[in-house]
Amino acid sequence: MPTVKVPRLYTGDDGWSHWDEVDVDLSHLAPNGGVGASADIVPTQGVIWRRMGSSDTPGEYHRAPAKQYVIVLSGSAEYGTHDGEVRQFGPGGIFIVEDVTGNGHWARGTSAEPRISLHVPFADQNGTHPWGTPRA
Repeated sequence: MPTVKVPRLYTGDDGWSHWDEVDVDLSHLAPNGGVGASADIVPTQGVIWRRMGSSDTPGEYHRAPAKQYVIVLSGSAEYGTHDGEVRQFGPGGIFIVEDVTGNGHWARGTSAEPRISLHVPFADQNGTHPWGTPRA
């Protein structure tokens, strides 16, 4: 079964944010009129464009304002958790944030240019991501 692994920030039972990965199943993609293959539309609330400046030190711990996809378009940043795991994302990077409760995560810019990203909140804020299976 073909899959794509997407990093995910979530709140653990300990109240802290942690990283894992979601296996997105691609086996159900169907031909799309001769221009590749696609899946059904994933319901979302819309798209938020965001521009953030660089920072030399990690910001304060904060929670995600909504369960959402984050897609980095330019610049780069790293995101860290209380347990010391840090992941860096640059142009083309995608991850899921679901840590809307608990103590949250920190982020800081790692490039001279501003980070521009798209934030795409899930339509269902009470559930988890609408596709894929978390890996422990």
